[in-house]
Amino acid sequence: MDVKKEVLADIRHISGEVCYPSPEVLERAHIKNYAEVYASALQDPEAFWAERAGELEWFRKWERVLDDSGKPFYRWFVGGRINICYNAVDRYMKTWHKNKVALYWESERGITRTLQWDVSPEVIRHPALCNCAAV
Repeated sequence: MDVKKEVLADIRHISGEVCYPSPEVLERAHIKNYAEVYASALQDPEAFWAERAGELEWFRKWERVLDDSGKPFYRWFVGGRINICYNAVDRYMKTWHKNKVALYWESERGITRTLQWDVSPEVIRHPALCNCAAV
């Protein structure tokens, strides 16, 4: 199976108007070559997701990327321990991101709030609010 040909075939099935990003947007993009990334995910999904998961901070690294022994009930990152709220908020407190905007909010009446990655009560409460709202 030629994975790159499969990826290109998938892309060719797009119908309707296609809007391509500007060169400036492409230059700042996190993923520079989507087709290559997509092909690598198809070719070796476990290696692909292990690499993506390695970008996060784990309290205990997984022993196995995928356990498919109980199909159709798959288990990913078996033995691993991670806190998604920590990865979404807390880890940025140790980097230059701490002075960046963490949340920009605008109400229907035009009231706006901008919260930075500091230890303000609003930023600390935000993950708890999302949890209560089942987000």
